Parts: sequence; C-alpha cells; structure tokens
Amino acid sequence: MSDTARRTSSLRHAQALVGAGLADASMARLVDAVTHLQGGVAAADNGGEKAQAARAREALSFVRVLALGRTALGELESVAVAARAGGDAGVAVDAQTALGRAYLLVGEPAAAHEQFVQSLEWARDLRAPDARAQALIGLGRALVALGRYGEATTSLDEGLQLARAMCEFHATALALAGLGESSRLQGDNASAQQRFFQAAELARGGPHPYPLGLALVGLGRIALDEGDPAAAQGSFDEAIGAARAGPLSYLLAPCLCGLAALADDPATAESMLGEGLGAAQRWGDWAGEALAFEHLARFSRKRGDLARATARHRHALALRARTGDPAAIAASLEGLALLVADGADASVAARLLAAAESLRFRHGCVRPLSAVGEHEWALQSTRRMLGKQRFGVEWSQGVAMSTPSAVSLARGATAKALDT
Repeated sequence: MSDTARRTSSLRHAQALVGAGLADASMARLVDAVTHLQGGVAAADNGGEKAQAARAREALSFVRVLALGRTALGELESVAVAARAGGDAGVAVDAQTALGRAYLLVGEPAAAHEQFVQSLEWARDLRAPDARAQALIGLGRALVALGRYGEATTSLDEGLQLARAMCEFHATALALAGLGESSRLQGDNASAQQRFFQAAELARGGPHPYPLGLALVGLGRIALDEGDPAAAQGSFDEAIGAARAGPLSYLLAPCLCGLAALADDPATAESMLGEGLGAAQRWGDWAGEALAFEHLARFSRKRGDLARATARHRHALALRARTGDPAAIAASLEGLALLVADGADASVAARLLAAAESLRFRHGCVRPLSAVGEHEWALQSTRRMLGKQRFGVEWSQGVAMSTPSAVSLARGATAKALDT
C-alpha cells in the first residue's frame, strides 16, 4: 500500500472512530465514547493527520470531563492551549468552545464567558455558522448565570436562529433552555415555561439527554414555585431518570434538590439532599454543591438546628461568590438574614436583606414566589425590633454595600451573632 493510500485509510478509520465516539457521548454512553475516541486519536496520529488527531483529542478530553468532572478539566485546558498554538483555526474554535462548555458544567460561568467570547470571535472570522451558533449559545448561557440577562437574551436569540436554520436540534434545545432559565430568573414564569416545554420536546426527539434534563429541571422549579407539586414531581422524576441513565452527575444535584422539596418524609428528603451534595462534590460542580448546601441549610433551620443551618448557608454563599451568580448570592444572603432576623442580630439581618434587594434590583433577578412569605416575615421582624428610624439607617447601609462586602458580612457576622 502506498503512503497516500495508507494515510487515506488511517484518516477514514480515525473519522469513523471519532464519529462513533461522538454518537456514544451524545447518548451518554461515556465509557464507549472514550474507547472509540482513544482509537480515533491513535489512528489519526499513525496516519500523520494532525488536525484530525487534535479534534479527536479535544473530543476525548471533553468526554472525560463529562464522565469525571473537574478532575479531568486540566486535560481539556491543555488541549485547548495546544489547539490555539497549532495553527488550525477550526480546531482552535472547537477546543475553545468545548472548554467553555466544561467550565459551565462545573459552575464557573465567568471562565466559560472568556472562552466563548474568544471562540465567537474566531468563528466569525472563519465565517463558520455552526461554530458561531455554538459559541453564541454557550456565551448566552454563561451570561444568564452571571445575571446579565439582556445580553444573554441577545446572544441566545442569535444562536437560536442560526441553530434552527441549520436544523441543529441539540443546539436549538440548549438555546431554548437558556432563554427559559433567563426568563425564570427574571420572574416571567409564563415565558420560561413555554421555552422549557419547547426545549424538552425537541430534546425528547433526539439522543442528547443534557438539554432535556435542563428543561425538565426548569419546569419542575416553576411548578414547585407556583404550588403545583404534581407537575413538579413529574418533571423532576423524568429529569432524575435521564440523569441516572446517563449517568449524568452534573444533573443529579438540581434534580435531587427538587425532589427533596417534594418529599413528605424528612428522612427521605435529607437522604436525597445528601446524595445530591455527594454527587456535586465528587464531580466538582460548585453551583450544584452550593444548591445542595442551601437546601440542607433550610432543612436544618426547620428542625431548629440554627448552628448547622448557619454553617451550611455560609458554605453555600462562599461557593456562590465564586460562581458569581447574583440570583443565587441574593438567595444565600436572604437565607442567612432569616437566621438572625428574630433577634440574634436584627441589624445584620436588615443590612443583608437590603444588600440582597439591591443585588436583585441591579441585575433584575426576581425573588421566587415561594420565598416571598419568609422574606416579608424577616422584614417585619427586623423593622419591629430595630424601630423605624434605625431600620432605615441599617437598610441604607446594606443598599450601599458592594457584593463582596455583603458576602463578608454574611459569612462573619451571622456566625458571631448566633454564638452570642
């Protein structure tokens, strides 16, 4: 066999293995995906096909992140660096986009944002509509997590139109799920529900469980917030089925937290939350870990264990300060305020409530309906204990606080207040 024929054969073999690996990954058969992609890397290397080998390495390292979480992130970061230095712009865009997706999965939207901005710039230079759609959708989802909802909607809408034009159903479903989450966080449950339903229907028709899981979790949260436990149960049950079948560890924490909120038996609820926390910690998902700690903190507060509730709220807040999600940070500030609003330190409670309110106002993230009652109680309690004039002074100080200052106050002062 001539060198040209050998190289052609190796390239075809590599392409077939990479295609099989990507198909396995789409259906969450991650062990099979790794095996096929490893073969694709070897075949491309043997044939001297540098670009194909680079693409196979990028796919392989991303699948390892899907399977292993944060522990595999360093490998993908190295692959992206090599791709940027390799001279093939198409390979570099793909690797950059994959790295952005991985950062989103482990709860680092700011890092994801950086990757997607770069991959979008390169995709535009290449005039590659598929790469551009992927970058726009990823960028939009990162912006949602950072509380920049207007920019997120613009990016997601543009990516959605491109994905629809190319009949890319997976990308379309992800864009719709991102738009649904943006609407939900801004308090527009009707629009959010419509987007999530559309995303779920598209995802059910394809092999990709990830956008289906995102959409179902969103639908479950809306139903839970609006007091429809039957609808919430159905959505979370289907979502947890998709997560366990994968297995998709990065979907377990939000699914289990939703199901725990519906559980009648406290022991069952606590067990679910413990499982969700363990899955998030093993996988290295900061956002999922924070969510589980937040739910566990509420569980401890209802049982009267204020010390444990404080510790759990503080840990959730520390993680959320890393991720930079303003809606989540505001929820943690309000959760800690509730612990001291009954007299432990009403001044701290007033400032935390004001800082959370200011944060919500700046970003446009609306307090969930299910949290309104407790929030009103905390406001009334602190106002009654402090008196109108002092409450106004403390409130003004809280409104003027930066987010880092509010986080520092919440983590330090609440623990001190409960110890006294």
